[in-house]
Amino acid sequence: MTTYTFTPVATTTVTVYWHDPSQWSSNSVPDGIAADVVLNRPANTTTYYLLIDSGETYAIRSLSMSGHVLYIEGALSVSGDFQIQNTNYPHPRLDLEGGSLTVGSFENIGNSITANGTIQSTGTINNEGNISGSFTIAAATLLNESVIEGAVGSSITVQSLQNAGGTISGDNGSSINAGSVVNSGTISGGAGATLTTVSMQNTGLLLTSGPVNTPVTYTVHVLGGFSNLLNGVLTGGSYEATYGSTLDLDIGGNITTLAATILLAGQGTEVSTFDASSAGYVPLQSTLRNIASTTGVLAINTTYATSNTLADDGRISLAGTLSTAGLTIGSTGSLDGYGTVNGPVQNSGTIFAKGSGDTLTLSGAVSGGGSFNIASHATLELGSGGAGQIAFADGFGVLTLDMPSSFTGTIVSPLPGDELVLSGIAYGSVTGYNYSGDTNGGTLILQEGTASQSLQFTGSYTTADFSLGSGPQSSSLGISIDPPTIAYFNTMTQTIYNRVITNNNTFILGGAAPASHSVQVFDGGQLVSQVTASATAWSSQLAGVGTGLHEYTASTPGPARTASSVVDVLVIPSPVNLISTTDMSSSDIAGLLANGYALQISRTRSIPETTGGTEAVSLVDGTLSVGPDTSEALLQRFYLGLLGRSYDGPGISYYEQALERGVSPGTIASDFLSSPEYTALHGSQTDTQFLTSTFEGELGRAPSASELSSFGNVLASGTSRADVLVAIANSLEAKGYNQIATQQVFARDPYGTYVHELYETGLGREVDLPSLTADRTALVNGTMTFDQLAQGIATSPEFSSLHEAQTDTQYVSSLYEAGLGRMPDAPGLQFWESGLSSGALTRADVLVGIGTSPEAAGHLTASP
Repeated sequence: MTTYTFTPVATTTVTVYWHDPSQWSSNSVPDGIAADVVLNRPANTTTYYLLIDSGETYAIRSLSMSGHVLYIEGALSVSGDFQIQNTNYPHPRLDLEGGSLTVGSFENIGNSITANGTIQSTGTINNEGNISGSFTIAAATLLNESVIEGAVGSSITVQSLQNAGGTISGDNGSSINAGSVVNSGTISGGAGATLTTVSMQNTGLLLTSGPVNTPVTYTVHVLGGFSNLLNGVLTGGSYEATYGSTLDLDIGGNITTLAATILLAGQGTEVSTFDASSAGYVPLQSTLRNIASTTGVLAINTTYATSNTLADDGRISLAGTLSTAGLTIGSTGSLDGYGTVNGPVQNSGTIFAKGSGDTLTLSGAVSGGGSFNIASHATLELGSGGAGQIAFADGFGVLTLDMPSSFTGTIVSPLPGDELVLSGIAYGSVTGYNYSGDTNGGTLILQEGTASQSLQFTGSYTTADFSLGSGPQSSSLGISIDPPTIAYFNTMTQTIYNRVITNNNTFILGGAAPASHSVQVFDGGQLVSQVTASATAWSSQLAGVGTGLHEYTASTPGPARTASSVVDVLVIPSPVNLISTTDMSSSDIAGLLANGYALQISRTRSIPETTGGTEAVSLVDGTLSVGPDTSEALLQRFYLGLLGRSYDGPGISYYEQALERGVSPGTIASDFLSSPEYTALHGSQTDTQFLTSTFEGELGRAPSASELSSFGNVLASGTSRADVLVAIANSLEAKGYNQIATQQVFARDPYGTYVHELYETGLGREVDLPSLTADRTALVNGTMTFDQLAQGIATSPEFSSLHEAQTDTQYVSSLYEAGLGRMPDAPGLQFWESGLSSGALTRADVLVGIGTSPEAAGHLTASP
């Protein structure tokens, strides 16, 4: 066997040819079944395009690629393994432009492949990157964990297709032919696209979606057995058709019971099944009768009309019109959204009106003792009375009763701004109103001369909590409900929040309350302030608040009711040298932001607040930059100004570590300017063109004539373009122009991440700051290896107290739960148990293997 290493000879162009022997370490062209080819690119070196020209054919034994671009117009045959890794940045790339690639096995780890040609494998194609183009792919097994995008007419032919969380999409006329399909990701098709297989199991998404107002039909044929359909019950996975398109399912029967998710979005949209008795496709509306508990979801963003009765024990999500012979919502069932439901409704579950400014109308008779909820700024309209409990969830909702005298339910309104609209009662006809009751509930009585109308409420109210006025329609009455509320108030931006992360220990809480009412503010169960509402509002400034999470509520003591709203304020430490250091991880912050928390960090520039002064928040596994003067912010301006996009996680982490090692910003800037991505965007530039594109990217404007002259003279004097770029990107103007884009930039720290993952997995807790500082310093300085850190944790008294008495099965299971957030699968458990029982692995080895795995990284780290 002979190894051929690609060692490109510097030329005036970055394109070189496979057939050129001077480009190879052996000074000979690799071509033969004994040839092993290596394409590496050392860090900070030029990326070359290696071309197999049209008409050329080469055959080798294996190919390992971690750098450069392999461009195939001819043919390459690899009898063994072809692996593309992304260990260096920029990542390697494979382009087939009319060429063909034949391999024994093929593995793409995180890279981009443009495949306008043929890829064939006698074994397995494993894709963990991106494959796109007008391709023909044939293999024994295709395992996709990322993205495969087929252009018009593309085809995939395999014995086994395993789409493991990835996305496979095919444009018009594309096809997939497989012996078996197991899908846990997304498979979609355009007009005339088909998926044909003998057997299929779907836990992911089958999707068809054409251009807006251009309906398409995507057909799925399962010739042998579709494991998701049994006796008319569809279980598992999701099935979506959008923009008026049709998803035709030839799956061995019709769907009568839905225990999966189906989305219909856009007028004319259909999900149809092949009906053997009529030898044609029939729409879901003609066959579906039941939506199963827990797993059944029918999402209707269109007009759905059926002559069937529909039993809903799962969920109906509505953004359109649903017309049935009768809808029965069981005790586990729900209907939520907006639009119109025509036909009688028997509700024993939950109906939730959602959508800001939208209305959920139940036009028919409503019976049953189920509950109703109304979201903020949403409206629930009952056409024929109704019963059960109606709760306003978030304030500023509207309940419209077209027949108020037929309404026998109770109303719960915990937040201010809710409104009732009673049709048929004119405001001018009301001669008085009064509320009576206790802290648990009572009755609001409206008087119209000698006649009266009563409404039942749950909770503690007074007459002063209600105000009357004309309703939105003629002869309708509006009733507003205005109890107290609470919010975090930013006086500088005039913005209110319900969930906040802040570095200020002095801030204002406030809200609405009836005039002259006393308002008490509680932190948990402790009273921290008491004020009196002025007019219709109250506010209270809290000072010296300690770090940590605070849960504030407001109440009005005495006969008035208690507000149930909660304001969560997480106070992080004040900055030292512009950095606020916390013991939180990126996943902690990302989780809070995903749950509605807002970052309210006082910064040193451009944010006019008087306290704080935080430029960055130090997390255990990286740095969250929030100001313009950090290295992370500078790197983000490089990405935005030069590449026209925001940073990617691996890239910014790589450059941030380089800066920490002492690499200059100018060297980093030079790497950006010499990158293939920059070259592809800007090409070869004169100094004037370079300055113009840099000004436009970094400052959002063209340079003036004097600036062109001044910077042009600087370049002519020998100053590098990289140094000029740094000067422009670090200017106050650039920082101001990119202020919003640099207010939340996260750079992962690989050393801190490693420590964080091992502590969370092995000890079930976050690393404390003293240990993080000591361990990270030792790793950076090389006085401790990663394995030594794991061994130290595994021999600690804390670790022993947690795991010493555990069996191997219990030990592995506990690491899975702590590090991956799940119980172990059978193959994984067997692998680790076997290694431990044979002595091939120590418990420290298992800790490293599980705690630092890609899955653990996905569970324990994130990009806030």
